[in-house]
Amino acid sequence: MLDMNNKLISIIDCFIYNDNVKKLLVDKINLLKSIGRDVMLISNSVVDKEIVENVDFFLYDKNNNLFEYNYENYEGVDFYEYFEHFDVHNIISSKQPHGLSVLINIFRAVKMAKVLGYDFFERHEVDDVMGEDSIKFLKDLPLSNFYFVNERGDIKSDISFHYFMFEIDFFLKNIKRVRNENDYKLNIKDFDYTDNFYSVEQYFYNYLKVTDIHEDNLKNKIKDCFNDTFWNTSSTPENFNFNMMFNLYKKNNDLENNVFFIKNNAQIEKNIVFRYGDIKDSITLKNNMWFYRFVPKEYSLDLWINDEYYNLVCDETSYINFK
Repeated sequence: MLDMNNKLISIIDCFIYNDNVKKLLVDKINLLKSIGRDVMLISNSVVDKEIVENVDFFLYDKNNNLFEYNYENYEGVDFYEYFEHFDVHNIISSKQPHGLSVLINIFRAVKMAKVLGYDFFERHEVDDVMGEDSIKFLKDLPLSNFYFVNERGDIKSDISFHYFMFEIDFFLKNIKRVRNENDYKLNIKDFDYTDNFYSVEQYFYNYLKVTDIHEDNLKNKIKDCFNDTFWNTSSTPENFNFNMMFNLYKKNNDLENNVFFIKNNAQIEKNIVFRYGDIKDSITLKNNMWFYRFVPKEYSLDLWINDEYYNLVCDETSYINFK
């Protein structure tokens, strides 16, 4: 169990852009309060009074800072979502525009936590829905100078922002603060002398790898630590088409079929018509409903969403992994 003589605070950074995110935020705050955590919420959006009154501290910045500079070599980012029998991986080459606000906000929140007398902090994503095993793991996790979960576990640089913990003094000493995009552009010169883009995860990792660290704290496989958590149940509009997630995906270990997958994240129902080869079909998807169909590899797919037309060709980077 946590030694509460060393004070720990849970930090949530949330931009509320629809009612679903608001509900996820309320649920995450209630979960953390139920296990005795102090909670600090930081946001670049207006937050309801009832939510503010349920946290211990609230920081608001009306400036939702987004990356604007054109960097080089944007690596593919995996925006994934886990379902019961499969997971969907959207690999998108993106600067993650909102990543700048994420960096600015985490330093602002941690500095405030130190002033308030806390020794450790943990950061949570709002849209990760934890089960009982995950909650127990969180409650029993010992404090350390830092602790990351890893997307895959075998590559230590593949650290995740879904959950991490730091000793506050260790964090402030070893990772350079970002107050604005000029800070970011200057700081990444510590990694190389190019204009290569570094995601927030890569930014943290590159500073950690030059410290005297315990590398095992970078290799905690996310599915082992939080084995009954549903990840990425929402995604910010800046990342990709938020209202509808759809693609013609590669299917793991299948030489004959791709997978057409579509999920409706919008608040209104969508009428879907699709066609490949001689096959034509239609479905209606209400909010949060999804559908998939195996499609032989030789076909592209014609798609109509409320009469708006798309032609889908298999994305060679994004994929669906069936369990």
